Order: sequence, then structure tokens, then C-alpha cells
Amino acid sequence: MKDARDNNADALLQTPQGTEDAVLKQRLDNRDRAKDAIIAKLLNDAQSQAADILSRADEQIKAISQEADAQIAETRAAQIEAINGQHDVILSRRATVAELDAKKQLLGVKKQIIDECFAAAMQSLRNLPKADYLKLISGMILSSAEDGDEVIIADADKNTVTAALVKKLAAALKIKLTLAKDTGHFAGGIMLRGKSGVIKNLSLEVELESARDELEGQVNHMLFRGVK
Repeated sequence: MKDARDNNADALLQTPQGTEDAVLKQRLDNRDRAKDAIIAKLLNDAQSQAADILSRADEQIKAISQEADAQIAETRAAQIEAINGQHDVILSRRATVAELDAKKQLLGVKKQIIDECFAAAMQSLRNLPKADYLKLISGMILSSAEDGDEVIIADADKNTVTAALVKKLAAALKIKLTLAKDTGHFAGGIMLRGKSGVIKNLSLEVELESARDELEGQVNHMLFRGVK
């Protein structure tokens, strides 16, 4: 089912002569549209890749567990040869160190896999069909642009995001916007350069990192449910 905010954005693009109140309402409705699209894409990708990711994670986790078990077994075996009155304390400490080391390695594996998941989400966003990608860009502009802003696009979007689109969105918002002559070295999304030179960074990197702050725990639970 098409998201209601998508309908709002489409309506705004189709009726640029709407009243000022209607424009304001539509802008408010589209405030989080771009981030919502990124979050939805990320979660869908994580879900679809879960089987493959968990298979690789399971192999790495098993290897870590086997190594930890070997270290703990070796530590406990040393009890047979211990003659010092402190041997129980020493063995306990060595076992604890081995367990902590295994947990540290496991955390490293989890982080690596989650990094891969978010990297895959970035690639998926870059590979969106043109119409969907332009809707994402339009949502960013509709929710954040101010009068007089220059829209800076990514190097890769030179032939995708056009001055005509920016003009159409400016008309919908009843403000002045221009497509900047310079482009940015970022993966996608936009940056908005204001009259004072201050830049709002709505690049995919920043938006995805913001989404990661909100969703990392959820993605971790989705991928590693039951893994200690």
C-alpha cells in the first residue's frame, strides 16, 4: 500500500498553485518522508539478507566458541598440575580472561556483520529505480529547503537530478531554489546551501548514519536473536 506521505508529496508536485496553508501542511507531512524511506529500505534488506548473514555469522561464532572452549579446557586441565594453594584463584582468572576474549571476538563479528548490512542498504538505495530515487530526493527537498537555497547533488546524479525538477519543487513550495553548478563527493541524496553559505547535509551517508543510530539495536535483534 502506498504510504500516505507519498501521496502528499505527489499531490504537492501536481498542484504547485495550492494555497500557502496547504503548502505548509504538505511540507509538515513530508518532514520525515526521506528518512522513513531509508529506514524501510534498510529493514527490508536486513530481513531479506538475514539467512545468508546468519549462516556466515554462525560459522564465525562457532569458530570463536570452539577456540574459547579449547582455551578454557586448557586452563582447567592445568588444575591437575597445580600445587600452589592459589591454583583455584589463578585458574578461575584464566578461565574468565578466556571467556571475555571470546565475547570480545563475538562482538567484533557482530559489528562487522551489521556494518555489512548497512553497507548493503546504502548500495540498495543507490540502485533504486530512477522514479523511486527522484521521489526520495524530492522528499528531502520538500521537507528541508528554504527560500534561496542551492541544491547540491552528488557527482553520480548529474544526469538524474535536473534543474527542471528543482524548479518544479520550488514552484510547489513557492520559494526560490536553484541547482548548484558544483556537485558533491557523496554517494547520493542532496546538500542544501543557504544564502549565508551554511549547508544542510542530507546526503545518503548522513541520513543512513542517523537511521543507524535509531535502528542498530533493532537490526542487531533481528539478525542475532538467540545469539549470546
